[in-house]
Amino acid sequence: MLDNGQVPSGGSGMPYFSDGDIGDNRNAGDRDDDNVVRGDPPPDGPWERRSFWVVALEAARREKSWVRVNRFYTAATAAQIASDIRSAHNRDTDTLRVRGILPGERWEARWGVSPECPPGNFVIWVRFLGPT
Repeated sequence: MLDNGQVPSGGSGMPYFSDGDIGDNRNAGDRDDDNVVRGDPPPDGPWERRSFWVVALEAARREKSWVRVNRFYTAATAAQIASDIRSAHNRDTDTLRVRGILPGERWEARWGVSPECPPGNFVIWVRFLGPT
């Protein structure tokens, strides 16, 4: 509330906040003990981040044929990623923007429109060619 007792609005007359305290984001019927569950943490050990491209390229290696990557991109991004994948064998793997390509691997990549794409979006197809 404002100092004069009015609810702030965005100019449309509608309040920024609904009735109630600003910090009260609980749902009706919530209880304090519903917000946590007792449990032991996972065992200690090395944790490996599994990025989208690491998982996608592992699957493409197993397929040994063209596969469509199940993610949508703008034309500029799709073109850049496909180019990075095609030229990855010429670059140090530590400097690649696409994670999951192993040293000495060759890949083919294409980008374009697919029937699954929303308008203005593009997909990337990749194919594992093997070691250099």
